[in-house]
Amino acid sequence: MGRRYDRAALRRLYGDNLTVNALDSTLARGKAHEQAVAIGVLGERRVTRAVPLLAPHLAHEYPLPRFSAKHAIETITGEPLPIDPKRPAAENTEQARQWLAERHAATRVHP
Repeated sequence: MGRRYDRAALRRLYGDNLTVNALDSTLARGKAHEQAVAIGVLGERRVTRAVPLLAPHLAHEYPLPRFSAKHAIETITGEPLPIDPKRPAAENTEQARQWLAERHAATRVHP
């Protein structure tokens, strides 16, 4: 009790709004290895709302988050993801965007 935290350090890590979800904030601001862990947790928990947040990490500049994102998305959706995380990040950017758009269109409810 009575513990104090450096507010400036917390803002650097989590942004100005300290009420945001720590995993979401880590995806947005964390280092690659921190992002990979957050991605893994979201996948393990099968957090469906996280799929659009995970998709950009398929084209991460570092391979570790790319592999983590692919596995997490496949775990959450139960679908194979036609993206190769070994390819250069730039090559996966358009494929990830297209896959996400197609998935969104397929999951929309039609009257």
